[in-house]
Amino acid sequence: MRMLLIASTYSLGGRGHRFAPELALRLGADLALTQKRGAARALAGEAIGRYDRLLVGGGDGLLHEVANALMSAPAAERPTLGLLPLGTGNDVARNLGVGELGRAIAAIEDGQPGVLDVFEVRCHDAAGRPHLVYSVLNVGFGYGVEVIRRASPRLKATAGGAAAYAWGTLATLATWDSPALTLSGDHGIWRGRAFFASLCNGARECGGSLCLAPGARLDDGLAHLVVIPRLPRALLATRLPLLADGSFVEDQRVRFWPVRWLRATAERPLGLQADGELVGYTPAEVRLVPGALSVLTHDRGRDPA
Repeated sequence: MRMLLIASTYSLGGRGHRFAPELALRLGADLALTQKRGAARALAGEAIGRYDRLLVGGGDGLLHEVANALMSAPAAERPTLGLLPLGTGNDVARNLGVGELGRAIAAIEDGQPGVLDVFEVRCHDAAGRPHLVYSVLNVGFGYGVEVIRRASPRLKATAGGAAAYAWGTLATLATWDSPALTLSGDHGIWRGRAFFASLCNGARECGGSLCLAPGARLDDGLAHLVVIPRLPRALLATRLPLLADGSFVEDQRVRFWPVRWLRATAERPLGLQADGELVGYTPAEVRLVPGALSVLTHDRGRDPA
C-alpha cells in the first residue's frame, strides 16, 4: 500500500507539521511538506497514479487543496484519503469522527474506506470570468465570506479557530447589510434579503463550535441549505448563541431545506467561500457529487471530542 503524507508548514500557526515526520514513519508513508498555500494541490495532483492513499496532515484548507486536485482526475484514479487533524479547525475530520489525532491514526491503520460527497461550484472570479472549484464541507454566500475575511489565518493561529470565527461573526454583524438574494434549486425558489445563506455538507463548522446543519452527513448524497433572513441586529445578536447546538433551526423565520443543486444570484456580486477559503463571486451554480471521494474512517458518527 503506497501512501503519501502531505503536511503544511503553516497549519496550526506553523506548528502542525512538527508531528509530520514521526507520523509518516509510524504509518509507513512518504512525506511531502508544503511551504505555501496552493502547493498541496500540485503535490496531490502529482501523486495521482503513484500512491494508493493520500494522508492530509493539516486542516480544512489543506484538504480543500487536495480534494480539488483529486476531483480533476477520473473517479477510478483518485487515491483514498486519510485525515490527520493538524490544522486549526479540522471540521471535516470532526464530522467524520476523526477529529482527535489518536482516532485519526487508528482509522488510517485499521479503518475502512467510506465516501465523501463533494460540492462542484461554478462561480466567477473578481474579473467576472467563469471559475470552477470543489468543496467538501460547505459553500457560503455573503455574510460567511466576510466572517472568514476577518478571521484571518494569523488570528486563527494566535487565538484558535473557534475564537477567531466568533470575533469575525460579531464584527461582521455590526456592518452587514443583508443584500437581496435569489436561491433556486430542487427545493424550489427563495427570494429575499438574507443575513446568512450556506450550503452545508456536514453538521458542524467553525472549529466545531457551530452546528449549522443538524443531522447533515458527509456521505448521504444530500446537502442542507440554511437561510437566515434579514432581522434586526439586536435580535440577531441574541439568537447567535443558538448556532452552537443547532437549535436556531427551530425558529420559524429560518429556512432549512435538503438540496442537491442550487443556483444563487444577488443584487450585486456576492463573495463565495468554500471550506473556509474565499473562492469567487455570484452568480453561482452548485451541484453535490455523491460519493466523489473515498476516505478512511471508523464509522459515520461525529467525533466525541
